[in-house]
Amino acid sequence: SGVVLNIGFAQTFIVPVLGGHILRSAVRTLRVGGMALTQYMAQLLEIAGVDAQWSPEFGTPEIPSITVARNIKEAAAEVFPTSLGEHLGCSPFALGSVLSRGDAPTKEVHFGQAT
Repeated sequence: SGVVLNIGFAQTFIVPVLGGHILRSAVRTLRVGGMALTQYMAQLLEIAGVDAQWSPEFGTPEIPSITVARNIKEAAAEVFPTSLGEHLGCSPFALGSVLSRGDAPTKEVHFGQAT
């Protein structure tokens, strides 16, 4: 049992699975995908005042700021190949148990000198 989440370029598919069977009536498609998330990440960087523009002193070929945002998004995203229940040690729906954990995973991403 679980949820299959497929985030494509332009769409996201949410497929609930119960006892090994797809709950077809609960399958959802959203018209938002990875590109919208990348654009949102670029907006967040701009709002936060992060300069994601390429500069000649980098000594590399020019990289558009949207590519920088995509690279940060993909480096910061994480997928759990195991079930959340196994990963958390309890059902992900047992919010009291999940929220009371003091070892919530965090991820720090470094690009050059920026964090």
